[in-house]
Amino acid sequence: ERIDVITKEKVFDRIKWIYLILTLIAIPVAYFYIYSLIVYVLVLSVIYIFARNNRDKRMEELEERNRAVEKELNILRKDIIQDERVIQKEKKEFEERFENLKNEMYFKYKNYVNRDYLDRILNKDIEGVFKEASEIEKEYETTMYRLSQINAERNVVESTSGKLTEIVEELEELKQEREKLLNYNDTIEIAKEVLKESYDELKNNVGPEFDKKLSYIVEKITNDKYNDVYIDNEHNIKIKTEHGEYVNLERFSTGTIEQVNLALRLAYIDTISKEKLPIILDEAFAFYDDERLANIMKFLNKEYEDRQVIIFTCSNREKKIIDEENIPVNIVLI
Repeated sequence: ERIDVITKEKVFDRIKWIYLILTLIAIPVAYFYIYSLIVYVLVLSVIYIFARNNRDKRMEELEERNRAVEKELNILRKDIIQDERVIQKEKKEFEERFENLKNEMYFKYKNYVNRDYLDRILNKDIEGVFKEASEIEKEYETTMYRLSQINAERNVVESTSGKLTEIVEELEELKQEREKLLNYNDTIEIAKEVLKESYDELKNNVGPEFDKKLSYIVEKITNDKYNDVYIDNEHNIKIKTEHGEYVNLERFSTGTIEQVNLALRLAYIDTISKEKLPIILDEAFAFYDDERLANIMKFLNKEYEDRQVIIFTCSNREKKIIDEENIPVNIVLI
């Protein structure tokens, strides 16, 4: 019996230890599950609150849109009611006018047609009226479409208003520049008029003397070949030929043209200038042959011995003639 008692006590001790161990294990597990449950509940609460807020916000947006749509519908209903009233009124007025027209037509033509026939004719005409109204409606739609295109084009124009402003400013500057040019043109026209008057006066007073001097110089430097030269009203230079015919200068040879051009300058100096100015000739004899060159060199030496004559040349032809004719000169080599 003693052994049996000792055995029972050992069993009870083991059971107590096992219970104690299980208790120690169960408590943390229980705490873990409780903590997890709390976290889960908190997460669900946050999700619920967020979803509810989104739902409330969405509901407010839908209600706002619903109010806006309802407002537009009310406006459309009012417009429809107003349009229906106008249509009914116009329809009533049209029916009254049509009825008056039928009565008027009936009383006017009652001796020729009966009432039923007149009604059929007028009803047939009213169908044409409705057809015409349909065509007018189509034309109205076309006009509205064109109006929308015009509005679009106007928007494009308005979008480019900045460029238009720049163009207007540039146009204003061009207008101012044009005014300046017009003023300059007026000044030039006045100057031209003064020059023309001066030229006419010069031509009338100096012209005969100039033509005489020009003919004299041409006669001398051409070795008496041409002795009559003048300038006509169109400023053409005319030369009298050996046959007594006056011919334009451009029809002569290059050498003769160069001789006459030099004679023009010399005649101008002799006629206009009252002073003994120097005569400067730079490569003036490039197109002269030897005979022409000899004539002009002798002429310059004889006619302008009281003037200083400066000749620039890159050839030796002038020096050769100077040496042959014993013309006194100072030669400067550059």
